[in-house]
Amino acid sequence: MFKRTQKEDPQRLVVLATYQAPIDAEMAASILRSANIDCQVLDENVAMVMPYLNKIVRLVVRAEDETRARELLSAEFVE
Repeated sequence: MFKRTQKEDPQRLVVLATYQAPIDAEMAASILRSANIDCQVLDENVAMVMPYLNKIVRLVVRAEDETRARELLSAEFVE
């Protein structure tokens, strides 16, 4: 039987970015959610308990949404 590798699975989660402060990760997540991209912020509580750890909060998305999510987060917003 043919076995798919991790790279071929569009449903796998990839770490899009890491942050030191949970609020920064949540702000990025809100941008993605407003564009209908499912995402999760991981390790928020660890960052609050151990703030001395650098960039422990992770923002993850599905592999199939990674390119679009990166484009959204790197876009410059103008008023």
